[in-house]
Parts: sequence; structure tokens; C-alpha cells
Amino acid sequence: MRKSFIPDIIFLALSIAMLWLLPSKPPHAQTQHLIEIDWTPSRQPPGETVMWYRVYRGTQSGGPYQLVHQDDAVYNQVTDSPPWISGQLYCYVVTTGDQNHVESHYSAQSCVTIP
Repeated sequence: MRKSFIPDIIFLALSIAMLWLLPSKPPHAQTQHLIEIDWTPSRQPPGETVMWYRVYRGTQSGGPYQLVHQDDAVYNQVTDSPPWISGQLYCYVVTTGDQNHVESHYSAQSCVTIP
């Protein structure tokens, strides 16, 4: 039985964007943080196809991680915006999957702390 080749994610970057939400009653404004997750996949050999990416999040370095997003392989960026806890560390890893439903190892993790 042939083992599928799954390219590992070679670069994972995070950035925090702040979205200001204006409440219905001034003078207070509320800030919502969005984390943008971008990655660069490695190249796969001819005949092998990356079918999807999965993004996992954890609240401590090294995991455990929970699946937060899965998408077709045409995209290499997602935005995560759950209810954040100020001062909390959030760590992300990405995996790929092939046409045989084989999932790669986790990418190197990337972490950010919400201000």
C-alpha cells in the first residue's frame, strides 16, 4: 500500500487586528480582537494533491489544540475571532490533508497574547 505524501506547513504567521465596535449608547467603545492566521505550504511532488487545511488553537504552548477551522486547499489564510480573554496566550498550528484523507503532522506553532 502506497503511503501518501503530505507536505508540512513551512511557515505560520499570526497577526492581531483590532476592530472597534461602537455601542448603541456612547461614550464607551468596545474593542474586538481578530487574529489572522496565514501560512505558506511546502511544495508537494507531482501527482500529490493537498485537499484541505485544518487550523487548530490551544491556550498553552505545546497544546492541546482544538480544531477551529477547516477549508479547501485554495485558501491559506483564516481569521479567528471567538470571545477572547485579555492577557490569554493563544497558540495555533496548521495541518494539511490529501486526497486519501491522510492528515499531516502539526506545523510549527505560532502564539500570540491578546492585549
